[in-house]
Amino acid sequence: MTETLLYTAANTIEAHLLKGLLAGEGIKVRIDNDFLMGAVGDLPTDVQQIRLWCYHHHLSEAKAVLDGYFNHSGHDWYCGQCGEHNGSAFEVCWHCQAPRKQG
Repeated sequence: MTETLLYTAANTIEAHLLKGLLAGEGIKVRIDNDFLMGAVGDLPTDVQQIRLWCYHHHLSEAKAVLDGYFNHSGHDWYCGQCGEHNGSAFEVCWHCQAPRKQG
């Protein structure tokens, strides 16, 4: 199967956050170059980019998930199950995985 470049992340943390978000939607993503962060300053910047790749047949779905994440304007919320504070982009509690209650 052919992989397609989905996104170039600003750093390893962002890359793994987005990988987890996509995995939650059933989309398998591969990260490359995240091990090169220790070489910042020694390598050209285009080589240091952390990229997320997905299978071509998941590309439109993956882009829609990322668009929803980056364009989400809402309010932070507290989990009804454990009381944890969650950012507006989260649809499930990051702590206990309980779904966000609408309403």
